Amino acid sequence: MLQSHVKVSHAFWRHASRRGNSGTHTHAHVTWPECVQLGWTLTLTQSYLLTVVGFVAMCFLLWKLSAPRAVCPKSGKLPAPRAGAAANEPDGGASAAVPRDAGAVSQPKVRRPQVGPLDGLRLPFICLVAFVHVINDTDITVTSPFLNRPGWMMTYFFVLSGFIFSYTTDDGRFERPDAWRPFMVRRIARLLPVYYIALFVCMWLAPCATGNTACMVNYQLSSLFIHSWLPLSLCDGGLDAVYGNDPSWFVSCLLFLSIVSPWFSRNLPKPNGLLTNCIVLLGVTALRSAPTVLLTCFPQLFPSPLIGLYYWTALRIPDYVAGIYAGRVFAELPDDVSSWHGWGWMFDGMLVFYIAFSYVLCYACKMFGGDDWNAGYSFPWGDYFTTAPACLMCIAAASSVKHTKGGQPSSGLLCKFFAWGPVARLAQYSYAVYLINTPIRMAMANLSLWTAQYFGWQVVAFEIVSIAAGVGLTQIENSFGNAVDQRMKG
Repeated sequence: MLQSHVKVSHAFWRHASRRGNSGTHTHAHVTWPECVQLGWTLTLTQSYLLTVVGFVAMCFLLWKLSAPRAVCPKSGKLPAPRAGAAANEPDGGASAAVPRDAGAVSQPKVRRPQVGPLDGLRLPFICLVAFVHVINDTDITVTSPFLNRPGWMMTYFFVLSGFIFSYTTDDGRFERPDAWRPFMVRRIARLLPVYYIALFVCMWLAPCATGNTACMVNYQLSSLFIHSWLPLSLCDGGLDAVYGNDPSWFVSCLLFLSIVSPWFSRNLPKPNGLLTNCIVLLGVTALRSAPTVLLTCFPQLFPSPLIGLYYWTALRIPDYVAGIYAGRVFAELPDDVSSWHGWGWMFDGMLVFYIAFSYVLCYACKMFGGDDWNAGYSFPWGDYFTTAPACLMCIAAASSVKHTKGGQPSSGLLCKFFAWGPVARLAQYSYAVYLINTPIRMAMANLSLWTAQYFGWQVVAFEIVSIAAGVGLTQIENSFGNAVDQRMKG
């Protein structure tokens, strides 16, 4: 453990010369020709305190936003009521990529069933992401680029988040200016508890890698949810741009997307008709991959070794917007189309295609970008050209349950399996499992529990412990969310 007298340096936007390569560092088989140089110093204790300040600031923001509305001093009456009654979404939000409710007040609207297949698919993907993190943080060698690159799964989560927002919340309620506050309060209340628990445990277990203290600036950025906008490679060791609790970059992106979701709901073009919405969706998916093509053809346009494009929120917005338009396409489907019996099989086919295409592209990435799993610093910067199949998966899954009893799909083997009760119930813990897997991984590394001889059994134990911890942390998340709800209702 680093002592409090260790000095840490940070300076912004000054990086080593690309030509001279004076800032080159090696980490996880990656050469870093550029990184952020150091300027001012912090002790480890000061780094802890600044992270706590960020935590307190976010809690204060939530406290202010959740305050009951005051009585008008002149009329002695409450302001006009919010649109609808404050409540969880009809589907419980269990289909959402992270917290289980969309976090907004409900309006008189047709109740839509829970999309079980999308819900159940989250946990297997999360466990696979955790496994990839394990093999890249240990000395265990896995040669398959498909298993070395978790980025192909993350596209699904961003598309799913946008789709669930559209499916449960994009119903015109945000035309009222007072609808944003309850939506954001519930969203932040669901994100904060597990996020900060995992962040502080990571700081306690491994504030920085051995011999490197520059990474501690990431904890302050993480405490304010802004590190996905500043995913900088720091010198003094060339560490990952989001060192700390690695998965927190996704939550940082998701919080920003949640903040702008009401604006998207009000201002994104709302064309009438199924065909027009399909054309817009196709355009958004093409827009998502435009930066990938541009950066591949002209890599000198952006210093990718300096900034981790894989984590950068700006490149994730099109995935989220594509999910929103996928939800609008679903809403435009005529009943005779959405009642088609084969939607479950369509989901199965799209899921198989999504995985198979990602498998092929991962090997192509190895040819173009080398052995580095981190797509933030090599082709294709987190874009595996799977936005369109992910959107089709969401549309097919929602259509498969639209006209069935209990929200169970009427066809498809995989579709029915992921909608199966035990699988869907386990999936509700996926957000906590995703965030807590890094602290557990760090603890096992500190105890020297990772060995090549028993690696398979150790991975199984790691996944079981992660899920068990996720179950407990989800209870904390629920209790915290309920307390905030009660405060907001007064």
